[in-house]
Amino acid sequence: MTAKNHLVCADRELAGPASLSAAIRRWQTYIANWWADRRKYHQTIAELHSFTDRELADIGINRWQIRRTAQASIAKRDIES
Repeated sequence: MTAKNHLVCADRELAGPASLSAAIRRWQTYIANWWADRRKYHQTIAELHSFTDRELADIGINRWQIRRTAQASIAKRDIES
């Protein structure tokens, strides 16, 4: 669910206190997941930047592919969960 869709869903469900607390919980989950993804992305970049060009070649990536690889690691986690 995208952030825009999430906002629309949250607005529709603000009929009472129970739905407000449910919307708040969804937002807390969304923010927690976003923060975890951001942290994993930056950790992956830092780790891959610490590799030599030879080590990167051994795992099949070039230095210019580091950001794309970090983005793919987050997308893969989202698919698996």
